[in-house]
Amino acid sequence: MRAFSTGQSHVRARLGLLAAAVTAAAVLVAPAVPAAAAVPGGYAPDLEYGRGSLVVGSDGNVYRALDVVKGRDPVAVKDAAWQLADAAFDMTLDVPGRFDSIEKAFAFIAGAKISDTATVTVQLAKGTHTLKGPLPIGHSHGRRVVLKGGKDPAETILRFDRGDGFVLDDGLCIRIEGMTMEGGQTGITIDHGAYAVLSSVILRDFRVSVLAENGSTLIADRMSVETEDGDWGVKLTSTSRGQLTNCLITRTNPSKSVKEKTFGVDAETGASVACRDCEVSGWMTGMHAGRSGSMEMWGTKATGNIYGAGVYLAASISAFDSSFDNNVERGMQVHGGVAMFVNCQVRGNRKMGISSSNNAVVDFMGQPTVVTGSELGLHSFRGGRFHGVSPQLKGNGKNQDVFPVGSTEEDPFLLIR
Repeated sequence: MRAFSTGQSHVRARLGLLAAAVTAAAVLVAPAVPAAAAVPGGYAPDLEYGRGSLVVGSDGNVYRALDVVKGRDPVAVKDAAWQLADAAFDMTLDVPGRFDSIEKAFAFIAGAKISDTATVTVQLAKGTHTLKGPLPIGHSHGRRVVLKGGKDPAETILRFDRGDGFVLDDGLCIRIEGMTMEGGQTGITIDHGAYAVLSSVILRDFRVSVLAENGSTLIADRMSVETEDGDWGVKLTSTSRGQLTNCLITRTNPSKSVKEKTFGVDAETGASVACRDCEVSGWMTGMHAGRSGSMEMWGTKATGNIYGAGVYLAASISAFDSSFDNNVERGMQVHGGVAMFVNCQVRGNRKMGISSSNNAVVDFMGQPTVVTGSELGLHSFRGGRFHGVSPQLKGNGKNQDVFPVGSTEEDPFLLIR
């Protein structure tokens, strides 16, 4: 009885080993991976992957099959039936090259999870790319996605044939670097909470170069706007936010009349923007804040416009170490809002240095602001007021025509200490 039991145990053990061997062999020769099944360890070129299968490519990132695929590494092939599913490592998508269009490159990464350890770069070749806009771009993890040209933005040109350019919407994000965009309507639209970072980008001949609206965000460094007959360089509305650093916003055919209604940088309806070391020229109003919009200027120049800057209806501009020079009408016009000058220069503006009207308040702080070279240095009407440190008025046809409420011609600076 005991011997019989021992033999039975041996038989069962042998049967177990045989079953394991058969199972392993079946795995090795399996003709297809079930849909949506993750394949561990890397791509196997001799297997056929079903639609929806997940596989680790040769670069360590995870890809999803869009159709039945066999013998093609998702990293090496061009325009294959794969889509990025999960990126943990940096990757570069060449256009043209791996993809023949920007649209296909962004379709390839749409819906992918991009970890904090990875950057996905859509690399454009040097030369001129002719595109049809509006062209939707961006990604839900777009702060880790870069649309990139070259070190010299003039060598990579995206021509939109007088139409719209890129559109970011619904909270998508993107970084755009090192390229020139040419067109005719709106260069870059950022809408509904979208987020764009621009670096070394030239926007040429758009009617509106950059538009941010409905709670969106624009961050720009070394951006250049060049337009002959555009209406806006940068426009922010509806609680959007902007930060411009070392940017040049130029209308090459300067506005000649206030009827043209052109604006270099404009923040309206609750939008806000901070400009640092920027220069704005050639517009009806170089820097404009209107209808509860707000603007900060740090080391920024508003020169060669009709109005260097303008504040309108409950809006505000705060200027630090900035200059408003050689504008046709006024250095700054403040109409029903608030302006603050800290260590600024207002020079050579033909008609007026600074005007304050419709119960507006102009506040001078820090070292005395220099106002010089105008027919009239300071002007107030309809309850416009001036507060703070008395500015340095010199070399004007008439230094001031300031009559705040309660003041007299003999005491024009009643509200200025």
